[in-house]
Amino acid sequence: MKLVIFDIDGTLIQTHTEEANCFIQAFADITGINHIEKDLRSYQHVTDSGIAQECIFNHFHRDATIDELEQIEERFLSLFDQSLAKQPPLPIAGVHLLFEQLAKEPNLCLAIATGSYYRSALIKLQYSALNLTHLPISSCNDHFARTEIMRIAANKAQDFYGVQYFDSITYVGDGPWDIVAVNKLTWQFIGIASNYSKQHLQEWGAKTVVSDYLAHIDSFVELIQKH
Repeated sequence: MKLVIFDIDGTLIQTHTEEANCFIQAFADITGINHIEKDLRSYQHVTDSGIAQECIFNHFHRDATIDELEQIEERFLSLFDQSLAKQPPLPIAGVHLLFEQLAKEPNLCLAIATGSYYRSALIKLQYSALNLTHLPISSCNDHFARTEIMRIAANKAQDFYGVQYFDSITYVGDGPWDIVAVNKLTWQFIGIASNYSKQHLQEWGAKTVVSDYLAHIDSFVELIQKH
């Protein structure tokens, strides 16, 4: 059996323009800090919980408390849910057709690993009409480090599908942090050029990159089966 793990933002859905603003507002409401770095590449762990911890450490020179992190998460989820209700996230072109095709492949198992909060991941999938919440999902509530989130997703998939090991694991993502994590895990990688260009993803080490799924469904499945 082969395992394919998908990121969410920029991979299954287009990155929501207001998500970052909701996070910044939530952080400000809880901590009183009105400015945090917006460039995700500046953070060591590009996950919601990882960014919250790093921002608190940078501004207060101490570790975040569990209570602070929970309050930031709750405030963010409230703001983001309101934003999604007004402007639902858009799926990456062809993603619904892709999963219809993948469901026909008898030797493929599917899972999701996201740097988002778990409940945030669920509402994104629900608002974008992606019926994937039955799949094994790992999030930043499982761990703040992306590599560990991905590893946990693979472990959950083993339990979910009742297999001891996978012949191959392919991660589908859109960011440089995804490539770094995949290299550490020595998995296969397919890049989606949504937030970053194909050239940039290739420069960061991605050997296989597609723009979306609509024009690449058959070839996408073939790529996975080759891994």
